[in-house]
Amino acid sequence: MRDYIKYLVILLLFFVLIQVIEYAYQETKSFFSGTFDYKWPFIVQIIGWLLVGLFLGGLNFVNEVQKEGNWKVNKEKLLILGIPSFLVLLLHGIALFGVTLPQPVVMFLLYTLATNLVKYFAILLGYVAVSSFTKQKEHVNENS
Repeated sequence: MRDYIKYLVILLLFFVLIQVIEYAYQETKSFFSGTFDYKWPFIVQIIGWLLVGLFLGGLNFVNEVQKEGNWKVNKEKLLILGIPSFLVLLLHGIALFGVTLPQPVVMFLLYTLATNLVKYFAILLGYVAVSSFTKQKEHVNENS
């Protein structure tokens, strides 16, 4: 029964986080609607989705904290999943502040915006950043 309550609390926290993100996005959007400044609502939304990824990865991190062993970083996960996600979000940030990018990069950024992939890159980056830290037990070699 205790596990049910724990998972219901996690689910409730997840929905509260989503609602807070949506509220912050709508408030920022309405605040900047008079100035036609679209970058700040977008940045608030990306930070919110990054927080969702951190929340999801944090669930794994809490389980890792309870384990015995030394902390290890999963470098492969960071290289293959984290860096590309970070680069896509960084390119969006650069483009938001008026830096001219090559045409293929702009087309890719427009594609990620049109298909809502940007939020998935942000969630993935947050998740990978936290879940890359794991604990592993030291193996003692008794043969020598």
